[in-house]
Amino acid sequence: MDAAAPRIRNRRAFTWRRDTLLYLGRSTGFHVKRDRKSPTMWRVCSPDGRLSDIANRARAKDAAEIAAMQ
Repeated sequence: MDAAAPRIRNRRAFTWRRDTLLYLGRSTGFHVKRDRKSPTMWRVCSPDGRLSDIANRARAKDAAEIAAMQ
């Protein structure tokens, strides 16, 4: 494990500010964004710019939290 990127384990420390995922008040780099072709569906955008498969907003937010913990 890289010393510069500590593993996040406390899921209760996550909060959302609009569509951006925060951990202890700081941005994790993960956010959710609306899909262009299906406006009722959402995608997780990772810090390196990759997009996830589409999901509803609640599931996309859940997936972002899980991804941030790894």
